[in-house]
Amino acid sequence: MTDGHDMSVVGSSKDNLNPKPVTFSSSDDAWKPRSRLEKCLVVLVVLLFIAVVVFLVLFLVFYFKADEGSAAFVSESIDPSVDPCDDFYQFACGKWIERNPLTPEKATISNFDFLQEKNLKSLRDLLGQEDPKALDAVQKTRAFFRSCENTDAMDAKGTAPLLELLRQGTSTSTSSIGLFPTLAPNWKAEDHHNKTFNQILTEVGKVGGLRMSPLVAMGVLADNKRSTRNIITFSQPGLTLGSRNYYLGARNNSVLLLYQQLYVDLMTALGANHTTASQDAAHVVDFEIRVANATMPPDQRRDPEKLYNKMTVRQLTRRYPQFDWLEYLRSQFSPEGLIITMEEEVVVDALEYYDDIFNVIRSTPTRTLLNFALWEFVYPFASFLDKKSREIKSKFSRARRGVSRDKERWEVCVTSTDNSFSEVTGRLYVHHHFSPQTKSKVNSLIGDLKDAFTDIVLEADWMSEETKRASLEKLNLTEDDYFQNNVQLIIHRTQKNLRKLRAPKDREDAMNYGSIGYIIGHEITHGFDDVGRGYDKEGNLNMWWQPGDIERFKDRTQCLVNQYNAFVEPVVNKTVNGRLTLGENIADNGGMKEAFRAYRKLVAKRGQEELKLPNMPYTPDQLFFFSSAMAWCKNLREEKRDYGLKTDPHSPARFRATGPMQNNEDFARAFNCPVGSYMNPEKKCRVW
Repeated sequence: MTDGHDMSVVGSSKDNLNPKPVTFSSSDDAWKPRSRLEKCLVVLVVLLFIAVVVFLVLFLVFYFKADEGSAAFVSESIDPSVDPCDDFYQFACGKWIERNPLTPEKATISNFDFLQEKNLKSLRDLLGQEDPKALDAVQKTRAFFRSCENTDAMDAKGTAPLLELLRQGTSTSTSSIGLFPTLAPNWKAEDHHNKTFNQILTEVGKVGGLRMSPLVAMGVLADNKRSTRNIITFSQPGLTLGSRNYYLGARNNSVLLLYQQLYVDLMTALGANHTTASQDAAHVVDFEIRVANATMPPDQRRDPEKLYNKMTVRQLTRRYPQFDWLEYLRSQFSPEGLIITMEEEVVVDALEYYDDIFNVIRSTPTRTLLNFALWEFVYPFASFLDKKSREIKSKFSRARRGVSRDKERWEVCVTSTDNSFSEVTGRLYVHHHFSPQTKSKVNSLIGDLKDAFTDIVLEADWMSEETKRASLEKLNLTEDDYFQNNVQLIIHRTQKNLRKLRAPKDREDAMNYGSIGYIIGHEITHGFDDVGRGYDKEGNLNMWWQPGDIERFKDRTQCLVNQYNAFVEPVVNKTVNGRLTLGENIADNGGMKEAFRAYRKLVAKRGQEELKLPNMPYTPDQLFFFSSAMAWCKNLREEKRDYGLKTDPHSPARFRATGPMQNNEDFARAFNCPVGSYMNPEKKCRVW
């Protein structure tokens, strides 16, 4: 979601700082990753929207089933030969994994993938409709979708669109791309040896009017300590291969060799000499390895206080005199009519990167720097060219993902359209599929989960009363009239209770709370994880915790880090990174606890337990935890597992199911797991 003030980050097309742009963009999803900090800033503001979407998605397939359907779903997933106290993931997902093998085009299959496919098909139908009376934004979105599906037009144009883009803004002839050596047979080093890095960025920034600035990742984001204003932010760039780990191993590892060949193949398709492209490819990959070494690992970028380094452009220039920051910023902002001076404040969240990168740049030939800049255009835009170019890139993608077949074109186009026009597609989807009854149900669930989290905060014996009060203020940041809120709440609860008399009976609430409630609780807890806790109720980065509470919080989170560090992904025999995944692990553990607490309060309010599912031996409490685990039933390829361990802030599916349950005493009681068993260890980690 955008607040109307974001702008695209200038820099690497793979920049991990990049927020959603306000204007419609044709770029693929790799151009627009949201920063983790931005997610934490808005998590509570957009909580209702997130929960509504999650609720809708999950309900599409199995959450509006009758009790008999739910019983069938359980029996088709559970492996009863496994003791749930020994391995709850295998118990909950054993049959499901056997029944859902991977297909040639998929790197992963899960319940979420099935739901996503169903959603994409629904969006395909909505995007394919012809409605001349639709809003202009909807018509543009549908036009974009149709242009993606029109591969005949793409094939007819060949590589000309990209070559023309590369000529725009450069001093070129009609037969060569003079700025970029790989594509310019007559390029001579002596013609460029006096160019400074600033001059290179100025020339590259003019290409196509895109204002690209490789190696300098700059954007305008909300000021973390003054969330009502925006500020220029410099970060480290993203890397084409995603994880820096791929660059730090042996130079001849298979991924780097594939990546190097991709450069050769795409440049040759654009008209480059094969020998020249091969030589340049090796130098570009060597250079990107050095760039990767300069970047900070993601697990070291989780402390927002350490990343928040505010200074003026003057101070920035004094720290890094190798680069003319004022000239660069003026080249970026002047076209927008904005004046930048030496007193402009900026935030640099990657000091270590900029400490190193200018030394790397200074020791790199201009030819390699320009080819690296060229690659910043070619790699993403190849997806929008002719069949030959698309196939070259798809071949690389298939090899990395371990699949033998591409996704169908309609799926590619729906995904691309949804990424570029998410506000429009979301509105279309909700308008056609989201009923008032579903909205009422999710509102009720959110209320129950917020109440449960409030109880958990109040029970936290390690947290001071001052921090508890601040936590509760943050949780209810949109509420400003306690009396009237309570009046409305009583009215709402009374109406809801009376209307249930003639309402149809849904499936067990235990499974609703165990699945949907768990995910909503997960999102609530993100506002209080290792990153989110640093923001106050106004969304500002602010140390509102008492000092002793911070230390006790860190002690408790270190327990989680140690626990998850010990988990080994069995297929690739590699351990989980407990520091990288800490925020999600906190949210998983807290979300499950909150959801079960909310469910038990619902049962207490009713005054009686729910009935068991037909022909099933499991209690409602047991079904709660089964429903929590089955969300993570998944099959995935070895390449995907390995990539996830390097880059994904979420733990592998198996440990998203078992990790929180090992720490949950309610789970141990529900299944009578003996103390010391795998699922009920003596030492448990608790943050919330």
